[in-house]
Amino acid sequence: MPLLATYRGRFAPSPTGALHAGNIQTALFAWLHARLRHGVFALRIEDTDLPRSRPGSAQNIIDDLRWLGLEWDEGPSIGGAYGPYWQSQREDIYRAYLQRLYAMDMLYPCDCTRAMRLSDSAANTFGQCKCAARSSRHIKLTNYMAGTYAWKVRVAHIPAQFEDLRLGSVQTSSAQFGKDFIALRSDGIFAYQLAVVVDDALMRISHIIRGEDLVEATPSQIALYQLLNFPVPQFLHTPLVCDSQNRKLAKRNSAEGVQRLRLAGADPRVVLGQIAYRASLLAENIPVTASELLNSIQITIF
Repeated sequence: MPLLATYRGRFAPSPTGALHAGNIQTALFAWLHARLRHGVFALRIEDTDLPRSRPGSAQNIIDDLRWLGLEWDEGPSIGGAYGPYWQSQREDIYRAYLQRLYAMDMLYPCDCTRAMRLSDSAANTFGQCKCAARSSRHIKLTNYMAGTYAWKVRVAHIPAQFEDLRLGSVQTSSAQFGKDFIALRSDGIFAYQLAVVVDDALMRISHIIRGEDLVEATPSQIALYQLLNFPVPQFLHTPLVCDSQNRKLAKRNSAEGVQRLRLAGADPRVVLGQIAYRASLLAENIPVTASELLNSIQITIF
């Protein structure tokens, strides 16, 4: 795959609930970053985990973004050269890359329970799963595509640090170093780590802007980029937005959702202005459109 020569950004929400102020802050950062560089801004709906997806949530996400003026150049209802832009329509793509990892002997089946994976009993001294001794060359991938086993990526090396456009040089925790990760869950659902890397690589995403809660996932993803011979994009992790009790906002809390404000007839300029002010993109809390913010923004992160 050729090096990434042009700016391509994205926002990739999962339809597991209503977008909250933290999600919109991330979308706003990604949208501004792309627009200020005259690049492409794509929207991708990450709905691989259908059991957790909520009916109507994807359409509400689309409506919320349009209501706030955060339009996209590629994505649902628009299309583009790198679609589909719904992960649930990309499973054949993930399966092909899973097969590639299998052919490289970089996969192995794991029957550890979630409780075991979270405990030391499931790992050896190098942080790898106890199942890592199994070789995929002696086990047919199709035998375990949806059964009691998950398929893990055998990671030879995870970077000890990476560069973040906002945080600078980020040191990874010792728990993440050398740790294998799941590519296909035991229920047959493709895991986030595999899907997000394959999608961002094939969609030629050059800059990944997302919440700071995903910092710990980045080294494993960089390792997978390198394993599949994909160019590694640049990362920027945005600050988390917390509630009045200093807890990270969650989609399951509908009271924090932007959809509620939209349906109640709120002014989108007021909502966007509040989010931009809390993100230090505005010096004062004033109503603003996305275009107005784009024309007035002066901040070093951009």
